[in-house]
Amino acid sequence: MPGMITLLKLCQAESIMEDTSKYWTLVRLNGFGGYRVDELAIARAYFSQLPDLLPEEPKNPILTQLFPKYQLGNAAAELCLRCFISHCILQECQSLVRQFGNYYHFDISDLLPYVLDDDGLLANNYVPLAYQILQSFNPATSSLSNWTGRLVRQNAELNRFFMEQGIYLISDWAILNDTKPEKLRRVLIEFYQWASAPSEQAALILESYRLVYLSDRIAQGAKGKCTDPTPDQLQRIASALHTKSNQTLSPESIFNQLQLLAKKLRQYRLERYRSSAQSIDIPEISREAEQQLNSRESETDEAQQFLHAYRPQFLACLDAALEKVVSDRLTKFKTTTQATQFYTALQLFHCLRLTMTAIAEHLNLPRQDSVSRLLKVKDLRTDVRLHMLPCLKTYVLEVAQEYTPTRLQGFDEQIETALSEQIEQIILVETKQAQTARNYLTGSLFSERLCAYLDRENTIRSS
Repeated sequence: MPGMITLLKLCQAESIMEDTSKYWTLVRLNGFGGYRVDELAIARAYFSQLPDLLPEEPKNPILTQLFPKYQLGNAAAELCLRCFISHCILQECQSLVRQFGNYYHFDISDLLPYVLDDDGLLANNYVPLAYQILQSFNPATSSLSNWTGRLVRQNAELNRFFMEQGIYLISDWAILNDTKPEKLRRVLIEFYQWASAPSEQAALILESYRLVYLSDRIAQGAKGKCTDPTPDQLQRIASALHTKSNQTLSPESIFNQLQLLAKKLRQYRLERYRSSAQSIDIPEISREAEQQLNSRESETDEAQQFLHAYRPQFLACLDAALEKVVSDRLTKFKTTTQATQFYTALQLFHCLRLTMTAIAEHLNLPRQDSVSRLLKVKDLRTDVRLHMLPCLKTYVLEVAQEYTPTRLQGFDEQIETALSEQIEQIILVETKQAQTARNYLTGSLFSERLCAYLDRENTIRSS
């Protein structure tokens, strides 16, 4: 028996070590589309100084100790928490793959590049998702693992990826919460060609639901994931519906009807996303993208004339933004050697499609992290996006007056939204291309125009 007790203690100690290692090992991307787990010496040394604590104890005293120290500005405590968050991000992505991966044909390597972006550095101009999670975390209302999972699922880039696969992560009840009855009625009639009577009935069901469920949620100050309506709520919804329309439906029927309406709205939103976010990563802008600039309501001759002029302007703005961003980057380097390395790395990454590891070897840099810091790929894309939007918006607002002066008045915000969506598409395509295995030859519009600019510059420099 003593031997068995000793064995159990050893097993428990091993389990504790495995759990606590999450506070001093960082999960990060490798160069092959997967991930690796690296030990961070600073985090381990700091964590080893903490009192011996069991992570499964109530209120998680490890987190109770680390988070207040992070709030006081302790960099090592922050690093320990970022390590823990990186493991939570990995677990959430693995959960999403288990849930959807087989059916929608994606794996962990498709998801991690969107959310696993922490390099483990204490001082960095780039703000990783883990730091954003820490800044918004409130230990009084949620656990750090649950909060991380929530923000991973809310990540804008990850959700755009899911929308492209036909996945809309928002719950049925959240969809119904943010859809007004009149909007539902219009969707059912115009998109699904429902008759007026059933559409009106559906709108009344939604109105009754929102009167009960949404009001309860607001009154309770509920946050986070929407849960299923309770039997009491369903009964109250049925009563409200009877008062409004004299319809008598059982709570079970109400529940089924609400799920059907949510399914219709989910599919509508997916279809709307696909039509409004078609890739324009081709010389011609798609019909759906064109319709964004015309409120998707008409295809007049004037609109076609405008779009005919708009196509080359889009490319011109992209070219101008790329030239501006690259030129600005080159002037900010302290040495000519760094500027040359950056210029060469741009060509190797975007034009020859080499991996960060291969580029590091080519430039005699110590490792792929050095290339990442040199290129700052995400920052480059963001800067290009910021330069493109005012260029296109100015052109649209000025030139389009010749075609549709009255319709464009007051549509400033809608135009900016439509242009932002189009710009976002070339950035999204480029991002996905860069995260894919390098055994392909096709490029994105972003890379094609960037490489064309670099080729022109090479010609000028060599002449």
